[in-house]
Amino acid sequence: MQTLDITINEELLIEVLGNVTSPLVVLSELIKNGVDADAKSVTIFIDTIKNSIKIVDNGDGFTEADINRLGIAASSNKKRENFLYNSSGKMLLGSKGLAFFSVFSLGDKIEVRTKNKDGECYIIKWSKEDNQLMYDQVYNEEYVKGTEIMICGVESNDLLLLSSEKELNKLKHISLINFKRNIIIPKVVIFVDNIPFDISVENIENFSGDFDAMVTFIYDESTNTLKYSYEVNDDRITSKEIEIDLNDKVDAKNILRDVYKIMPAAITFDDFLTKGLIEKREISVPSFEGKWYMKRGRKNNIMQRFESGIRIYVNNFALYNYLNKNNDWLQLTNVSQVKKINNFRQNNVFGYVSFDQFNDLAEGMKISNERGGFIENINFNKFIDIIYTYVLYITIGIDVARKNNSFLYEASNGRGASNEGASGQGASDQGASGQGASGQGASGQGASGQGASGQGASGQGASGQGASGQGASGQGASGQGASGQGASGQGASGQGASGQGASGQGASGQGASGQAEDDQGDESSLEIDEILKVKKIKVRSGEQVYLLDPTIIRSEYIDNLKIVPRKNTSITDNVFLLTNSYGEYIIDYFSEDKKDTLTIKVEKRKVTGLDHVEVDFFESSIHFLGDFDLSEISDLVRQLNGLEYNEKYLLYVISFRAILEDIVKKYISRRSLVLSGKFKENITLMISDIQNVLTIIKNDPLKSEKIKIQQIFKGNDSLNNFLVGVNIKFSNENYEKLLHSLTHNPAKIDKSLALEIANDIILPIYWLSKLLKDNGFR
Repeated sequence: MQTLDITINEELLIEVLGNVTSPLVVLSELIKNGVDADAKSVTIFIDTIKNSIKIVDNGDGFTEADINRLGIAASSNKKRENFLYNSSGKMLLGSKGLAFFSVFSLGDKIEVRTKNKDGECYIIKWSKEDNQLMYDQVYNEEYVKGTEIMICGVESNDLLLLSSEKELNKLKHISLINFKRNIIIPKVVIFVDNIPFDISVENIENFSGDFDAMVTFIYDESTNTLKYSYEVNDDRITSKEIEIDLNDKVDAKNILRDVYKIMPAAITFDDFLTKGLIEKREISVPSFEGKWYMKRGRKNNIMQRFESGIRIYVNNFALYNYLNKNNDWLQLTNVSQVKKINNFRQNNVFGYVSFDQFNDLAEGMKISNERGGFIENINFNKFIDIIYTYVLYITIGIDVARKNNSFLYEASNGRGASNEGASGQGASDQGASGQGASGQGASGQGASGQGASGQGASGQGASGQGASGQGASGQGASGQGASGQGASGQGASGQGASGQGASGQGASGQGASGQAEDDQGDESSLEIDEILKVKKIKVRSGEQVYLLDPTIIRSEYIDNLKIVPRKNTSITDNVFLLTNSYGEYIIDYFSEDKKDTLTIKVEKRKVTGLDHVEVDFFESSIHFLGDFDLSEISDLVRQLNGLEYNEKYLLYVISFRAILEDIVKKYISRRSLVLSGKFKENITLMISDIQNVLTIIKNDPLKSEKIKIQQIFKGNDSLNNFLVGVNIKFSNENYEKLLHSLTHNPAKIDKSLALEIANDIILPIYWLSKLLKDNGFR
């Protein structure tokens, strides 16, 4: 066989492998390589028994020139020298030459069998530890056109993750094929241990009629213009496509007023925007288009299988970070909770943004090395500004207006029609009882718009004052029966044109178009009430709070309550989770038309023994409460203090096992136990001894000290669960292998895993060991 030297130094290889943030990144990049080779299908075989992964495509195969380019890491002729399209004329997906090298983040050996379109067959063999690969031309009639890549020696943990339903389901939207009918994209098929894993879903265009609204937009880079349309079964909303010239600094509020005849909602995205970028033609954003489907309330089975979320596609294939259905990159849920309640939340929206004919070597917007997403440079921020300033603002404005009936006029159904001047009556919105909630003012509502009492059929209206002659909302103070109350809450004002009386929400006024069944309505219409017994709670870092606790909630509200956390708050099953870091958290409580707010302050731990803690590592833990002292921890922690993980991740991952071994050896020595030559046996010995030491016996002289330590670790049960969990982890050979491999073959691991090792294994074991020592357990 012929040999080919690999021209890559170790630092570059570590950088290449470190950029692979997930095993699924490797598979998605190999799928794209098959697409670039004009494959019509790509099949993935995951074998958890043989610890291997095989990717088979029926594309154009490798030429000898292609093989020779494999010897140069991060080298590719794609999108260079006018090589922009594959043999079918589709824009190439790759350009960085990283996909093949990234395979070594999964396994330690690769074998490739390939037959190119000229009928030439080659076999390629390459081991991770070798600086050479071997290849040979073969003559084998069993070879079929395309490429078969076999990855051997895959870590069991990686296979466990890759074969999980959660991870494989991300591949269902690897391409735009589920969003568009008329595109030709290779089919992806997956087998796990020879059992097919179904990632097929119904094309969204086949059930688009099941959604409540659809938003479409197209941005043209050459003209810096945006086309937009909003389609909904509502005569008040035009479905015509509008064109916005972004060179003219168009105010989106004016679009709502002039085109959609809507009173703009009080909402701003200033904290999300860079500002001043949209009109700058020299800051380029490539042409893109998108379509969002919205469904409020219960989703049917087809929608549930399809899964919500907005994904980003480049040349018809997804960027990895946006495959996760929970990636709310536009913060839609946060916008609805904090800025303006609306239906376009993450779990209600199904859609995409697509960049077609995207050449990342020529564009200002750049894709990150691991192909996970866009680098957040000035060009990307202009793209974000366009989405927020126009697409999202107009979309939310229309949604809120429909819910709150806040139209300037409604010629199609006569609501809020002609100026009635002196009489102050809404023209055509009388309720079922003969009187609408129109607020018939005693003195009339002329130019000033001030009615006297504004009494409707079933109760007093609001103030009756409008800024420009608009009457009040016409809602009775305690609800209006047939006079227009919506299904489950009070909508907002619904003013007619200037000089009109109140909006007169009769039977035809609000009804079904009022409050959505799963919303609380516009917050401005909610009555602030004492739902809560307490307004503020202070907890220690690592504590959790049951948000329906009777000490927090008044008993009359507890059965009909909706809890809505504001941004960056982790809540599950009405429990404020112990994983929330220090700081203040705001949680809103809604009960019908009432609202109350709870503030939870999580106190920052005081860490002694270091000058100061500057990073997230060794700063806190979910397993124990209160302050702690790092004065006796390994000096390696001091050396890591203040270093950014993304810049110095190799130092972190190399240090983890050494820090833990230092803690374990010191404990075993102090307790006069027998040290083993195997790390796994030593940590198992330490855990077992701690469990024995903390067992309380009859007439135990150290009972109070043991209880004190148990309480710091949230009680005896929680402490035991932690110790058993650690024991189980290290009883699994793969976990010990992970720490061993990080020491001897360092590569970047996801920061969340690194934080788990530091804060939820090393730190609590150290602190428990020190507490035992300080309390006389030597």
